[in-house]
Amino acid sequence: MVDVEKILKNIDLLALVGRDVKLAKVASTAGGEWAGECPFCGGRDRLRVQPERGRWWCRQCSDRWRDAIGYVEKRHGVDFKAAVELLGGDHELPPPPARPATPAIEPADQLDVERWRAAGEQLVAEAEAALWAPKGEPARRYLRERRGLDDEGVRAFRMGYVAAERFDELATWGLPPDVNADTGKPRKVWLPRGVLIPCHVDGVLRYIKIRRPDQAAGDGKKIVFVKGGHPALFNADALAGADVVLLVEGEFDAILAHQAGRGRLAAGTLGNAQARLDAARWAPYLLHARRLLVCYDADAAGREHGAKVAGLSARAERVRVPVLRPGDKDITDYWRAGGDVSTWLEGVLGAAELEPMYAEAAKVRKLATQNNDAGRAVVANLPHLVDDTGRAREQAAAAVKSPTVDEVLAGKTADELLRILDVGDLLHHQERELYVKARIELARRETIEQPKTSRPLF
Repeated sequence: MVDVEKILKNIDLLALVGRDVKLAKVASTAGGEWAGECPFCGGRDRLRVQPERGRWWCRQCSDRWRDAIGYVEKRHGVDFKAAVELLGGDHELPPPPARPATPAIEPADQLDVERWRAAGEQLVAEAEAALWAPKGEPARRYLRERRGLDDEGVRAFRMGYVAAERFDELATWGLPPDVNADTGKPRKVWLPRGVLIPCHVDGVLRYIKIRRPDQAAGDGKKIVFVKGGHPALFNADALAGADVVLLVEGEFDAILAHQAGRGRLAAGTLGNAQARLDAARWAPYLLHARRLLVCYDADAAGREHGAKVAGLSARAERVRVPVLRPGDKDITDYWRAGGDVSTWLEGVLGAAELEPMYAEAAKVRKLATQNNDAGRAVVANLPHLVDDTGRAREQAAAAVKSPTVDEVLAGKTADELLRILDVGDLLHHQERELYVKARIELARRETIEQPKTSRPLF
């Protein structure tokens, strides 16, 4: 009798799959995960292999994780018994059958974007209605109790609930016809039951994701990206007008942080650590941010991708969310462990904001003792230092006549102008002109004085 468990234990799944495609390591947890082009459907970076767990699957053409026997069955077109004999015998596996060349796609077979968006908007509207109906209570409870999201945030991001799994025709979504090579049946658009997260940019639907319930995601596929969507900068419209931007790894973290940082920052995501979003395409939405914070997950993939995102801009600052429990890695984990996301964000913002305030205050106070009335006037019109409790407070304008904004800026160095910009948001409302003109003056000097050199993306 053949010992199937022994065969599976002894087989090198990574080497087996590596005979057909080139694999690259994309994660280190749970023994590691490798990715590559699928040998069955040709999907780029769709194949996933976890050798320590003895399993593989394709995010495009597989419906579940399978083992080495399943791989041989599908790759060589044999049944279970033949696959076991091939893996357990003394002879080497035969070379896999040649893969057919990928046919060129005719223009008529391309995605109909307008039809896809129409179908997507209809799904979003249906899911929104379902979420706020009585049948949506379990989903609302999940968002509130497991994700920390309040009703205002959920409504603002147009989240919804797909109450029942369904499979739509490809044509309904403007997708070209396709056939499953294994079953010979037409493929369809899979819309599983779960919480729906849409991404709109400039009022246009870009993609839809559905977070499946944990009990239904035993195959490891918790997040489903609805076929036909295109990766985009999540919450881009809010980021474009924000003074402080926080980039995180996923939509749930982005919504939670955006909710906690209302009025102080806007949060978004370029996608998870495995995403390959065109950063240059979305950089213009981040150009006007004075501060760009990057907080990716506290795992190997998150640290690596976070460093890449931070490298896109000289203004980027990497921040870390506190880890309160072993295994936690993101903002949602921090909230679940009892952390206060709003207080954490206040600390992230305050620590960086107060440092230039201290330096500026020390400098202008020294100036005040040297320049008498003019110096004291400058001090009176800059934000006061932090009081003993650590909270910033404004000081009324001095009784003495202040110099004009142009006079204040005339003697400032570039570093001093930068300090003014650093405390600009804390300036007295009557002194906003100082902040605006300092920004203009610094830009003028950089244009004149700075040599043309290679710079970060934005």
